[in-house]
Amino acid sequence: MPKWQLKDARVYIGPYDFSGQHNRIALDLARAPLAAETFVDDTEIKDTGLASAKLSGSGFWEAGAESGSTAKKIDDALFANFTVKDVPVTVVPSIGQGIGGVAYSIQAATVAYKPLIGPHGQLIGFSYEMAPSRSRVIRGRLLALGQWGAADDARFLALVAMQATAYALTSQTLPSGESARCISATHATVAVTDTLGNLVIDGTDVSGAVIQETLALVSDGTAYGVKEFKAVTGLRTAGWVQGGATADTLKVGYGPQGVPTQLGAVSATEKLYGVIHAYAFSGTTPTLDAKIQSDVAAAFPSAVDKITFTQKSGFASEWAELAGPNTDDWVRASLTVAGTATPKFSAIVLAAIAAIPQ
Repeated sequence: MPKWQLKDARVYIGPYDFSGQHNRIALDLARAPLAAETFVDDTEIKDTGLASAKLSGSGFWEAGAESGSTAKKIDDALFANFTVKDVPVTVVPSIGQGIGGVAYSIQAATVAYKPLIGPHGQLIGFSYEMAPSRSRVIRGRLLALGQWGAADDARFLALVAMQATAYALTSQTLPSGESARCISATHATVAVTDTLGNLVIDGTDVSGAVIQETLALVSDGTAYGVKEFKAVTGLRTAGWVQGGATADTLKVGYGPQGVPTQLGAVSATEKLYGVIHAYAFSGTTPTLDAKIQSDVAAAFPSAVDKITFTQKSGFASEWAELAGPNTDDWVRASLTVAGTATPKFSAIVLAAIAAIPQ
């Protein structure tokens, strides 16, 4: 098993990404030990009592108020949190895990804050402690992380007649700065529906590694992939046969869906948890509509919206819960961005399953 260095962790407090102000983070989980020995025992026997949790962090102090699309600095956020409870806080041990990686979240209250630490001549430091203010710590899986723009169903291939040879790409790359996306392929019948076959997609992932995916095309519908492409280098159809005098049409781009993750089914004694932090945005009147969807298979043949977050129009965070049961064991994020002047949002979404507190 690989070992991970604590060098690319991420820390989200409310609607802000404070990773760049931290250089230490720790999550402590414990249960109160209860004496359980009887007269027949010659050793201390322990049972477990109430659970407790503490999230502590430290780093370099910065101050600055939120203004438009400029986020608050760490001091402004932590000082304000003394009067606020149930703040969603998420720690990602390493973004190198990618989608499906582990993250921890709590609804927190700041119980201690040291805004000024350090000797003469050194950088000013800070430290804090947080504790759960309403719910337990959840251990979830990343469903989305990074920058998302509006979906573009013809980004890589504008609407063209289907053909047996490789297609000339409209574009090979995503818009600048945007996270890798799952591919969509949309078919439309022109006269007589063709024998569609499959679409073979060649490209690279977020690390630059060469990847390939084969999509079964859907008649007069859209097929969605399950791999993340940062760039597309080739598109071709396999098994396509023209059905009438004129070939059907095809366009290839990407939708709002994220990569599917097998989280597991939710029992009647459990809840599905969802957490979102929208920590950056741009454009004119941008909006973000985020959901967590589930299905019985990775291809999501019949996606069901399970958690729908309130629409975001700027810096925002939200914690959501849905009681089981839910027999679907696959989940994904769906992030729909709208607005004008090239709207974009940077966000993290995670999902978790945990027992309902008794």
